Amino acid sequence: MKDNLLVRQLGFVELTPIGECFIIGASINVVAFMIQRNVKPLGVTEKFLGL
Repeated sequence: MKDNLLVRQLGFVELTPIGECFIIGASINVVAFMIQRNVKPLGVTEKFLGL
């Protein structure tokens, strides 16, 4: 009986969408962090941060 093995042959065409999705996902995290840094905290956190 012959074993069926999973073979992955990823070329440039297959790797391009993976890279694009990785960059989009990273940019979502960076933009959210930048917004969080620039927005003044609200409510109870002001007392703890001394703002």
